[in-house]
Amino acid sequence: NGKIITHGKKEELDFNKKNENIVQQCNVETATLVNTANYSLVKISSIYEGFTREDFVTLIKTKNDWKITDVTTNYK
Repeated sequence: NGKIITHGKKEELDFNKKNENIVQQCNVETATLVNTANYSLVKISSIYEGFTREDFVTLIKTKNDWKITDVTTNYK
């Protein structure tokens, strides 16, 4: 535990697509850590029995859309 894994948007989207029909037995909490006009950092905690997966998602505004530029995952 305490291992940190960093991956990009493609890896996160691939993970979500691969697991889209799986019901997760966890509670999910979200928190916006930083929010400006062009940048946002969001923490998503998936709380399972026995461990928690924390995803720190970085988003950047480009013209009219928000883009995920980085995801860092921490397991506790």
